[in-house]
Amino acid sequence: MNLYPHGILPIREVRKFIVIFYIVGVCGFLIPFVRELFIYITPLALLLCTYLLAAYHKQFNTKSILAFLIVFFIGFMAEVAGVNTGLIFGNYWYGKGLGPKIFETPLMIGSNWLFLSYASVSIINTLSKTKVSDKKASFSRLAQSEKLEFTDVNDYFENKHNEENGVFLQRLINKLRLNILLKIIAASLLMVTYDLVLEQAASKMDMWHWKNDIIPLQNYIAWFGISILVTSIYYIFRVKAENPLALILFVCQFIFLAILSIFM
Repeated sequence: MNLYPHGILPIREVRKFIVIFYIVGVCGFLIPFVRELFIYITPLALLLCTYLLAAYHKQFNTKSILAFLIVFFIGFMAEVAGVNTGLIFGNYWYGKGLGPKIFETPLMIGSNWLFLSYASVSIINTLSKTKVSDKKASFSRLAQSEKLEFTDVNDYFENKHNEENGVFLQRLINKLRLNILLKIIAASLLMVTYDLVLEQAASKMDMWHWKNDIIPLQNYIAWFGISILVTSIYYIFRVKAENPLALILFVCQFIFLAILSIFM
C-alpha cells in the first residue's frame, strides 16, 4: 500500500518539508498574536506526522494493523485512567491543545503514544540493523579466512560436519531474545527522554497542566513502564518498524519542544 508522497516525491524532499514544517511551527508558537491559532491546529500537525510515518511504513498486514490499534488503545486508556484518578502519572488535567476529549482525555493522546512508540522502535531497529549487517560481514570474512565451506550463518547450521550445531543454535536463540529485550528497553528510554522535554513545553502549548505546576517523578516511572508495554507489542506482533522518516520526525519534534520550553 503506497500513500502519498511515498513513491512520488524523493524522500530527501519529504525530509526538507518536515524541517520547514517544524520551523514554521516554532515561529507560530513564538509569535504571540498567532499562538492561539497554532495551539488550535496542533492536533492536525500531530496527525500529519503520524500519517507520514504510515505512508513510509514498509509492510501493512493484519498483525501490524492490530498492533497499532492495541498501542493506541493502551496509550489512550492509560491516559483516561491517569487523568481521572491521578494514580498513574500524578495529578494533571488536559487543556484544549490536543483537541476533542472523551472521558476528559483527548483522542489525540492515543495517536501521540502510537507516533512516539513507533518512531522510537523504528530508530532502534534501524540502528541495530546496521550493527547486525556489520556482524554478518565479519562472519563471512572469518569463514573465508579459515577456508571453511560456508560463508553464511544459514550454511553454518546446514554443515553436517559441525557437531555443535545444537549448542550454537541455542546460544543464538538466547542472544536474539536478549537482543529484543535490549531493543525494548532502549526504545522505552528514548521515549522517556522525549517526555523529559515534552513535559516542559506541554503546559505552554495548553496540552496538559500539572497540579501546582510540579511534574512528579511518578510520571516518568509510569511513562517508562507503559513504554516497555507498548514497544513490546511491536516485537510480539513482529511489526517491521524500520521507517526512513522516524529519525527526522523524532529529532525535529524533540528540538521543536526544546525550543518552545526555553523561549515561550
